[in-house]
Amino acid sequence: MIIHVQVSNQQKMHYLIELLKSMDFVERIKVDEEMQVNESTSTALSSKYWGAWRQNPLSIEEIDTEVNKMREEWD
Repeated sequence: MIIHVQVSNQQKMHYLIELLKSMDFVERIKVDEEMQVNESTSTALSSKYWGAWRQNPLSIEEIDTEVNKMREEWD
């Protein structure tokens, strides 16, 4: 039997694969190449940039002000 699964959050795909692998009755798992998730993209963005965020001398309010200025320039 073949089951096709569409995943709404590609970053969580590895959890689904691990869950399926843990089931003793699953014979084989195959993920199409275009559907595979790169392990480097499965890390949360907050953890990826946390070090840079902590070293930023601007406060949250100052960053918010700068972002709003940029948004106004785009309009």
